[in-house]
Amino acid sequence: MSRIPEYPFDPAVSEVIGEILMVALVVALASIVSAFMMGVIGSVPDTAFTAFKADPIYNNTTKIIDAVSVLCMAGEGISGRSGESAGPGAGNELKDMSIHISPPDGSSHTVSLCAAIGSAPFRVGPGTQIFIVKRGGTYFFVNNPGQTGCGDGGGGNQELKPHGLWTITIADTLKSNTVVYKGEVWL
Repeated sequence: MSRIPEYPFDPAVSEVIGEILMVALVVALASIVSAFMMGVIGSVPDTAFTAFKADPIYNNTTKIIDAVSVLCMAGEGISGRSGESAGPGAGNELKDMSIHISPPDGSSHTVSLCAAIGSAPFRVGPGTQIFIVKRGGTYFFVNNPGQTGCGDGGGGNQELKPHGLWTITIADTLKSNTVVYKGEVWL
């Protein structure tokens, strides 16, 4: 009967290479853990904790809904400032925050800052009420529904239609680039 020859133990990876790979894995894992611990990666940005409430504004004179009131009820609030002109009759761009309004058809419209508000930074904090109106086909952020000088040629507020469930989205683009409010209002 023939014997199978005995060979010495022959591992697929030598012990030296195995130890080098183990050290490399430990170093890689340690660097990933330390990066998380020091906040280099995976850090969560500061979020503005703010509560808003949106309501329709019914104009008793014209008998239409021509504005939306957005009230900051509590929290840190949100800051913004005026940017460059959004175009002829379109007011100014909002900087450090963005507001979008979406009618029931699903389209989304960027809300411009009324030029009459000026270029100074502003804050929408607890107890502050702002309004969104539509003039000349452009949506404006105003301090009151009758505010003039928005870059709209002096036109009055247009009716917000079609009637149905509208969505208002406010985002903080300065601190955390996150949505701080997304609410619906029936117009």
